[in-house]
Amino acid sequence: MSVGDFLTSKTVEVALIFAVLCGAAALINAPSGDRKLLNIVPGLPDALRPAPPELDLASAEAAPVVELDGDEEEELDPQQAEVESILTPEQQRNRRLLRAMRALVTELGDPPQRFERPCIEGTEDNCSRRAMDRYFDRLRDVALDDAEEPVRWTIFGDSLVLGDHLSAELRALMQPQFGDGGHGWVYIGNPLRRAGARTIRVRSSDAWAVRTMVRHSGQRSPYFGFAGAEFRNEGSATLRLSSNAEAGDRDLERFGLLFHDRRGDTSFRYRFDGQEHYETIEGSAGDGIHWVEIPRGRHSITFSNFSGGASWYGLAAELSGPGVVIDNAGQVSARVRDLLKIDPEHWAAQIRLRDTHLLSFFYGSNIPTQVASRFESDSAQYRAEYNEVLGRVRENNPQRDCLVFSMLTRGIRAPEGVRAWSSVPLIVETQRQAAIDNGCAFFDMHAFMGGSDGTVDWYRSRPQLLGSDLAHPTEAGYRELARGIYTALIYEFVEWLKDNT
Repeated sequence: MSVGDFLTSKTVEVALIFAVLCGAAALINAPSGDRKLLNIVPGLPDALRPAPPELDLASAEAAPVVELDGDEEEELDPQQAEVESILTPEQQRNRRLLRAMRALVTELGDPPQRFERPCIEGTEDNCSRRAMDRYFDRLRDVALDDAEEPVRWTIFGDSLVLGDHLSAELRALMQPQFGDGGHGWVYIGNPLRRAGARTIRVRSSDAWAVRTMVRHSGQRSPYFGFAGAEFRNEGSATLRLSSNAEAGDRDLERFGLLFHDRRGDTSFRYRFDGQEHYETIEGSAGDGIHWVEIPRGRHSITFSNFSGGASWYGLAAELSGPGVVIDNAGQVSARVRDLLKIDPEHWAAQIRLRDTHLLSFFYGSNIPTQVASRFESDSAQYRAEYNEVLGRVRENNPQRDCLVFSMLTRGIRAPEGVRAWSSVPLIVETQRQAAIDNGCAFFDMHAFMGGSDGTVDWYRSRPQLLGSDLAHPTEAGYRELARGIYTALIYEFVEWLKDNT
């Protein structure tokens, strides 16, 4: 074969293509430095590919699920059998749960980032209660089918929460393991921008007079409700909920409507299975919740004819019995200080009515300060605002747990390329100090992303994890965040079970 023939042969052509592809692959940065993408789905190497526009929560095997309390006899070594023989049936069930959760931790692997859980009662050396203990206690009851209601987790935040991406991903991880408690919180109207709902379909009319803690002051009326948005019926306001076939046709069953009535004559209607139902709530003056129940199944239900004299806030879409509920309580452009516009006693009453067990706060992306030196002068005020919000939660709802997520990252495009805001590490540390000082757990999202380097790494990674605005994650990015949180939560749950079993 001549040299010319060799150079034009198929062998050389294939070799050249392979070399080009190898070179291109070497130029693609891995996310978070050299840290591998968290993939907790064994046997699914493409688990973190970008999801289609409509996230299919039904068909995706989101995480390994372990049997919590099976009836089969376990094979125990003699020492374990001796211990089991002197335990009560309840203690034996707790030990089986602990073994099952340890097996889940083994499948998930060690968390890349752990929760910080400060001591609330006692000292670090002799602590009788840590942040999130009460939530874990409820989660244990749910896992062992000893609870009559779901364990509830609410996430307050800004646009990173509003779209329901993070909360939907967390539901997809938590509910297959601990039970489906329902979708959770739904605004009764649209607060500035329509809130996402990715596990059920929500359609709200625009015939509402809307006031939000973001756009309005609380001087005229500080009654912004559970999640910071008040809705008044202007004549023909409606809310329609239906099962979402694209998310697995989730069942609907129970709806708790939150309101504040100034006159005590609250009423509304709902239409279900072709029948109109009229609901009058007697003695409804002040803050209240009213539950509507329908046969569990795949349904559509429309609420209408809301009393014009009442302030309506939203409803909780839940299922009866044990399970996990995760609320999306985000608002676009929100900052943590906006929560201070809500009347403290009113907000405390709304939280008690919602009966959420874990209140978490995910703010920071709307802080306008890019440069660290400028934020230093603002940090004392920011920390005071966060302290006041968390202080209200701890003072008015001491039996409930609280959790602070740090801000993620923010980046800008400079002549030298993408770079991170220098203020972010200071903001994160201020958020951490506020959480620890007020007895709230803390999860460092910024560190989980890889610190300041994570801005560039997540943006350049394939699949891309950070959007082109250098502030909001992509679908794959939200999935990565949720799996990091879930892995850390299960790890801490096991640590709690060790101390309480």
